Amino acid sequence: MCSLYTTRGDIDPPALVCVDPRRTEVAKHATVHLAVRPGTNMALMNGLARQLIENGWIDEDYVERHTVGFGHLTAVVDDYPQARVAEICGVEAAAELFGTCRRPLSTVLQGFYQSNKATAASCGVNNLHLLRGALGKPGAGVLQMNGQPSAQNNRESGADGQLPGFRNWDNPEHVGELAELWDVDPMTIPHWAPPTHMMQIYRYVEEGSIGWLWIAGTNPAVSMPELERIRRILSGEQCANLRAPARGRPIPRGRRACLLRCAGAAFSGGLTLARTRGRKVPQGRA
Repeated sequence: MCSLYTTRGDIDPPALVCVDPRRTEVAKHATVHLAVRPGTNMALMNGLARQLIENGWIDEDYVERHTVGFGHLTAVVDDYPQARVAEICGVEAAAELFGTCRRPLSTVLQGFYQSNKATAASCGVNNLHLLRGALGKPGAGVLQMNGQPSAQNNRESGADGQLPGFRNWDNPEHVGELAELWDVDPMTIPHWAPPTHMMQIYRYVEEGSIGWLWIAGTNPAVSMPELERIRRILSGEQCANLRAPARGRPIPRGRRACLLRCAGAAFSGGLTLARTRGRKVPQGRA
C-alpha cells in the first residue's frame, strides 16, 4: 500500500504521517515523520487524542451515538499535554493533519503489535478514528494488518475461531450458511464448543488425548508461556516439529523434527504444503 503511494507520482498526493523510530522508505516520503522512542506508542496516542478533543477535531454527534466511555478517555488523555508527550516520545504529537483531513486512513503493523502496551496502543488508533467518526466511510478507516488470518479475524471482525469469511462458530446462521455452501451437514463443522486455544492443545498432548502433534512454521519452544512445561511436552514421542533447516540453527536435543530439504521453500497452512521453485540444487539427499 505504502509502496503504491510513494511511486504513484501524483501532483498533489495525500498527506502521509509515519510513526516509526527508523527512517524507513515510508518515513522518507512522509509529510510528517514522528520518530518516537521505542515503547512510547501509547503516550503518543494519548497525546494525539487530547489534541483532537482540545481543538474540536471530533465528530461529537458520531461519538454520542456510536461510542461509550468518552468521558473516561477524556480524563485519561488530559494527563498527556504536548510538552509531556514530547518529553516521553522525543517528538511532539502532531494531530492537525489527522484532525483536519477529510478521509483519514490508518494502517497499523507490528511496530505497534509487538511492542510495549501493544493492545492498548492499537486500540488507541481505533479511538482516534472513533473521535473523528472516520469508520465505515469511503476512503476512511483503520487497517489493523497482521501476518495471520486468524489474527485478522480477531482484530477486525471480533471473530472467535477460524471459520471462513469471518464467520463465528457461535452463530447458528453462520454455521448454517457455511454448511449450505459446502453441501455438508452442519454438525460436521466444529461449532459445539469454543475453539481450542494453544495452551489447551498442549494440555491434551500432555494428557495423551492428542496422539500426534504437527507443528509447522513456528517455534513454541521459544514463544509459548510456561516454557519449561512446553519443552517437556515437545520432547515427547507424539510431537513432530516440521521445519525447514536453517543454517547454524540445529534442532534442539530431545525434540523430534522432520526437516524439509527441497529445491525451494515449503509452507504449511492447515496441513497443506505448497512448494516454490528453488534457486539452487539442495545439498545431500533431498
